[in-house]
Amino acid sequence: MAHAPAPEEMNVYQNAEARFEVAAQKLGLEQGVYRYLKYPSKEITLYIPIGMDNGQLEVFTGYRVLHSTVRGPGKGGIRFAPDVSLDEVRALATWMTWKCALVDIPYGGAKGGVRIDPRLQPGGGQFALQQGLQILDVALAFGAALL
Repeated sequence: MAHAPAPEEMNVYQNAEARFEVAAQKLGLEQGVYRYLKYPSKEITLYIPIGMDNGQLEVFTGYRVLHSTVRGPGKGGIRFAPDVSLDEVRALATWMTWKCALVDIPYGGAKGGVRIDPRLQPGGGQFALQQGLQILDVALAFGAALL
């Protein structure tokens, strides 16, 4: 049997996966259901060009993960942080799925993230980023492929 990394060695998504493994074992999940719930339904990486207040064009990396829509549409906001990663957004979307299911809210789990330090951006940039991610949400909802 492989050695599982200690929690402090795991990234945030590995931690979410490890918790899911324990819960799935305790619940005795059927293998098909287990495989279906283990991975996100959809995830996308987007490069968002934004004209900043100083006239410069900046390109920010954005992520959107839709973990599950079995119980309803994906619920989850957008995290703006300079160190946000796809693994972090995956984990947050996964946890939102479990939270909604536990309290019987008819939503699935989703989350967005943009690599940006919002404290360093003048006023207009964050609004444009939010608009870009709203477009991304619509594309995910309809299963569209962004090229």
